[in-house]
Amino acid sequence: MDTASKALSFEESVETYADLVTRLCVLHLRNPSDAEDCWQDVFITLYQHPEVLARPPEQVRFWLVRVTLNRCCDINRHAAHRLHLSLDDSDRLGISHTDSYAVEVIDCLRSLPEKYRAPMLLHYCQGYSVRETADILHRREGTVKSQLQRGRELLKGELNFE
Repeated sequence: MDTASKALSFEESVETYADLVTRLCVLHLRNPSDAEDCWQDVFITLYQHPEVLARPPEQVRFWLVRVTLNRCCDINRHAAHRLHLSLDDSDRLGISHTDSYAVEVIDCLRSLPEKYRAPMLLHYCQGYSVRETADILHRREGTVKSQLQRGRELLKGELNFE
């Protein structure tokens, strides 16, 4: 069995995908406490579904992204949230405190409607291709392309680009 198809243990999965899940939680949620709770919920869910760990690592990654996005949506749907990115959150994303423009972009991304925010975060922040983003979100590629275009237009308006 080669390393590319080797199943990961739960501990290896947490170690491998912790940063990915953290970034998604912090970008998607407006409250650090909610992001931490979401992170824990995602890995508890993985622990409760050991059959997922038997899949190839890339499928485990897709599964974790999907579960994370679903959990973030649940949290956003059921709680009132602050609409800004704190300096603590910017540290987790690798944004310097002096880079206020990056913080403004993240805030604008977070203010987008969910149907645009999820594709934008996956494609531009996580580096997934349009096809991978469509697979993760269970949408057609054309739909994702349209949502990316509309999301960019909304961001341009928010950031006062012409």
